[in-house]
Amino acid sequence: MKRLFGLLLALSTPCFSANLLATGEITSKDQHLVSAPSAMSYQIQVQWLAKEGKLVEAGDVIAVFDGASTQAEIKRNEEQLVSLKLELQKMESDLTQQVLEASGKYKVADLNVDKALIEAGITSDKVSDYEKGQYKLTLERAMFSKVQAEQQLKKAQENKINKINKQKLEIKKLEEDIRYNTALLAKLEVKSKITGSVFYHEHPWTREKMSAGMMVQAGMQVLTVQGDESLQINAWLHELDAEKVKEEQPVTVSMDAYPQQAFKAKVNKVFTQSEQKQQWGNGAYYRVEIEFVDQPSMPISAGMSVRVQMEGK
Repeated sequence: MKRLFGLLLALSTPCFSANLLATGEITSKDQHLVSAPSAMSYQIQVQWLAKEGKLVEAGDVIAVFDGASTQAEIKRNEEQLVSLKLELQKMESDLTQQVLEASGKYKVADLNVDKALIEAGITSDKVSDYEKGQYKLTLERAMFSKVQAEQQLKKAQENKINKINKQKLEIKKLEEDIRYNTALLAKLEVKSKITGSVFYHEHPWTREKMSAGMMVQAGMQVLTVQGDESLQINAWLHELDAEKVKEEQPVTVSMDAYPQQAFKAKVNKVFTQSEQKQQWGNGAYYRVEIEFVDQPSMPISAGMSVRVQMEGK
């Protein structure tokens, strides 16, 4: 795919109109843009790309990004998950045993209170006042021990609930991390959503075409698959000329592949978001979307270079 160049020039006329000449390329309305996915690290490596210009079918793998760090993270999390689940089983067993022991001590303390109540309730003259006093003292001690045993039981029950819930939360968090990284790993192998031809993008920093081995950041555009139907033209206008062109304006298109023929087309849309094109020099450029009035009868495909002639208003 040839590089786009900015608008070249304009011949002024007495009526203050000018013929603007721009270069562009044929693109498809049906496109699948592949951008670098988010990764565990700041950058991710492009591991493999389908050959530029290759015709791919929907479902074909077109790009693979390095997933080594993500796979390693999944493996670590899976190993830790097994360990946490084993810890949970042992924890549940140990804490259940502690609750049973505390419950047993509470039952004994409760029985001691019942026994002490019986002894303290004796009114027989055969029992001395001293013994009656000892029975009451024993009852008080038994009741105090029962309160302590009850507190220990509640503490054991709460401790069991809190520790088990905390462990389960750790397990849930780890499972969510595994699901997230597994979904991320699946995104590292990109399959085409459409049938069409592969076109590489340029690295925004080096201006080199994307290739296997390059390091990219999340969101960087890597390649586009363009369908061979619903073809249109993308051209770029310098900010000084963009305001001179209006939607529905007729234009004339010629192609490098068919230099002797001219094709009727019209401006479909002038985008309002400007972009920097360092290879064209300073200044902002606006994309102009142009569509054929009648689709050419000869074979054309996305990526073909065109020249667009339009009248500046």
